[in-house]
Amino acid sequence: MELGFLVESTSLKELYERLSHQQIIIKTLGDLTKLEQELKGFSQVEEWEILSQKNSLRVNFSGGDEESAELLKHLVHQGIPIADFHCTQEDLESIFLNLGHKQAS
Repeated sequence: MELGFLVESTSLKELYERLSHQQIIIKTLGDLTKLEQELKGFSQVEEWEILSQKNSLRVNFSGGDEESAELLKHLVHQGIPIADFHCTQEDLESIFLNLGHKQAS
C-alpha cells in the first residue's frame, strides 16, 4: 500500500521469485583485492559490496546453484583461500524498497 492505493498484490513466494536477487557471502583469508578481480570475470556477478566483517563481500548473483558452484570452484583454483561461501536471498524489506514506489506520505 502507498498513499492508500494497492501497489502490489501477490504471494510472498511469487514476490521472492520475481524480485529477489540471490546473494552470496564470500569470506577470504587472503587478499580481498584478488577476490574482487576474479569476480569481475563472471557474467553472473552483478555487483558486490564489502562487508564490515574482515575480508568479506556480499555478491549479487544472477546464476543458479550450478553457476555458484562453478564460481566457488574457480576461486579455489585461482588460489584464493575461501573461509566462507554461502548463498542467501534479499530480505523482504529490500524487495519492497526495490518495487520502485518511493513516494513519501
